[in-house]
Amino acid sequence: MTIAGMRRVRAALDADWHNLCEQHADRPAPASWRQGLDEFSDLTDWARHAADPDGPLGDALVGDALRAAQDGDREAGRAVLHLLEPRLTGLASRDVHHDLGDYVSTAWLRIMTHPVDARPNALLANLALDTLKELSRSYARQHRVPPPSLPCSQHAGDDLDASALLVAAASAGWLPRTSEPVLRSVYCDGLSGREAAQRHQTSPQMVRYRCSAGVKAMRAHSRELLQAA
Repeated sequence: MTIAGMRRVRAALDADWHNLCEQHADRPAPASWRQGLDEFSDLTDWARHAADPDGPLGDALVGDALRAAQDGDREAGRAVLHLLEPRLTGLASRDVHHDLGDYVSTAWLRIMTHPVDARPNALLANLALDTLKELSRSYARQHRVPPPSLPCSQHAGDDLDASALLVAAASAGWLPRTSEPVLRSVYCDGLSGREAAQRHQTSPQMVRYRCSAGVKAMRAHSRELLQAA
């Protein structure tokens, strides 16, 4: 997102918060947001206490607002989104794949689904991090590069059993023994590169290399391999 685009989103968020504060002018924050306390003169005062990560009421006030939002109080959700805005802006400014609008819309979903009672601490930090994780995972799913396909049968037109192909290639020495279990995780068990890397205690880049090099070697011997399998 361009700087101008980010400024427009931030201006819209600021305007929404200003309108919300005007609607509640000269009134304390709603009772369901404030732990039953009467010491907050207005929403700005409430937000100052709620946004303080080291304050005695921060997580308690944010938690109350989250529960209210999840119970249908849209204004409570808007208030939490206002508290999150500085964190979302910082994350978006360092993200080359997503803009602030993506962070805001994803954060709204997190606000409505965050398990407050199970995870009641560091709420603003966790909401921001959960938003980042969701966007990162979504991008990875959408841009995952599939591994090269294994040689297939030219007789039946169907893929041969991947396990049989790998066994035949390893037995003939066309596939390194150290690569066989990695390719088996990808082609037989259906793991992603990242999941296979975790299983074999290596990197996703090494998994991609082993798949690419292994399939290349197998294709070089595809005729013999198909006969052996």
